[in-house]
Amino acid sequence: MKWTDEEKKKVELNAKAINLMHCAISFEEFRKVSRCKTAKEIWDKLRLTHEGTKQVRETRIDMLMKEYEMFSMKEDESIDQMFERFSIIINNLDAMGRSYSKETLVRKILRSLTKKWEVKSTAILMSG
Repeated sequence: MKWTDEEKKKVELNAKAINLMHCAISFEEFRKVSRCKTAKEIWDKLRLTHEGTKQVRETRIDMLMKEYEMFSMKEDESIDQMFERFSIIINNLDAMGRSYSKETLVRKILRSLTKKWEVKSTAILMSG
């Protein structure tokens, strides 16, 4: 059987995509996808591994949304530590397709500060 130029091009692109994905993943992830024959197969398996089924994805979004809604600064926490925790939640939500405007995020952070920051956060909220 002789391949057409288009078939050759598809095989070449698939091989490049497979190589690129193999180079970008950890050894543990590679072991999960090493038997996959196409780049699409690899992508689908990695996506399922990281995102889960639609039901798992929706549950994860719900949990992250609750974490966002309930977020507040801990009494013994620095601003940097609080912001790092907040950023992780926001980045995870963003990765799941849920994002907020900068203004909404700033207001959330200011409302999440402890009592010792109340005067400053109120002043900032009132000025904006």
